[in-house]
Amino acid sequence: MKRRRAGNRVCTRRARALCLASALVAAMLPEAALAGDPRQITIDQRPLLDLRPPASALSISAWVNRADATYRPGDDVTIYLRANLDARITILNVDATGRTTVLLPNSNAAENRISANAVHVVPPAGSAYALKVRPPFGANVIKIIATTSSVPVIALGRTTAGEPFSVIGDPAADVARRIEATMGQQRTSAWAMAELPIFVVEERAAATAAPAPTNPPAPAAATPSAASAFGLDVRTSKFAYRVGEELSLLVTPEKNCNLTLVGIDPENRATVLFPNALEQEVRLDAGRARFLPGSDSRVRLSIMGPPGRHTLHALCRPRETVLGGLFDFTRAVYPMVGSGADFAQLLESQKIGQMPDVASTKVSFEIVQ
Repeated sequence: MKRRRAGNRVCTRRARALCLASALVAAMLPEAALAGDPRQITIDQRPLLDLRPPASALSISAWVNRADATYRPGDDVTIYLRANLDARITILNVDATGRTTVLLPNSNAAENRISANAVHVVPPAGSAYALKVRPPFGANVIKIIATTSSVPVIALGRTTAGEPFSVIGDPAADVARRIEATMGQQRTSAWAMAELPIFVVEERAAATAAPAPTNPPAPAAATPSAASAFGLDVRTSKFAYRVGEELSLLVTPEKNCNLTLVGIDPENRATVLFPNALEQEVRLDAGRARFLPGSDSRVRLSIMGPPGRHTLHALCRPRETVLGGLFDFTRAVYPMVGSGADFAQLLESQKIGQMPDVASTKVSFEIVQ
């Protein structure tokens, strides 16, 4: 398939006009660019990111004080938490070099219990410690572990003079194995986990602050369809994007499933974003948050306008891709399906709403000048 490149935009020759007109287009990045991508999750961080708890009734939501999760040295990070049961919380941070730091509990906050269905702030107002951003630059993975067990999740490491946080000297893979061992020994306890990526950069344009903690807890969260067969959580990194910025998504399904994601732009054009010509199957694992585009992806989603509200319609099915086989990836990286009404009619003609195993959800964001 021949592609024409225009800056960071990639389109097939036949579909170039449609691609450039769409609000989101693909950017295919070389491997060297990916290696220097500040949003890249490193191999050293992956073990804790991939660590999953056993199934239980406990669940936890978490978000930070910047909607774009982007910070520079000297900025303060605030973490907001809410669990559905009383629990004890352990917060770990794995920086871009793979170093693991225990943020909670710490020497200034030994108490790590939270009560059910209440928003908790870390650090709380008036606290003796702060979560101050420092180099190295790149992606940090904040891993939040909630449990009903009173046994410490992991032994604290060494602390630096004047610092309340302990640093675990072992690689993140060893830390993950020790946590798994603790979960295995505490089988009668409930466990839940959440991951928060934050990005430390040298320079940052003024970022949009996340809203004050209210219910529901997270910025730009999806609205599940009443007909959804199971939970499918889709979140954008920001409420609003400017033309030229990249769209970043965090998707978490309740069950293993194959994702279909369709974007409907402010001019009511519908485009299939996932799967696409370069990623023709997007498999999601139950309870595991996945970043789209992924850190190992060859594409990025760039906002190209026009201004206005953009809606993402996510569909996920356990055994096969919803509308699988109907997309022609030989004509465009991102197939067009006409208008929003055309997409709705396609769903109706394929009787998607009558399928008992399809999760469905929508999320919207603004494109601004």
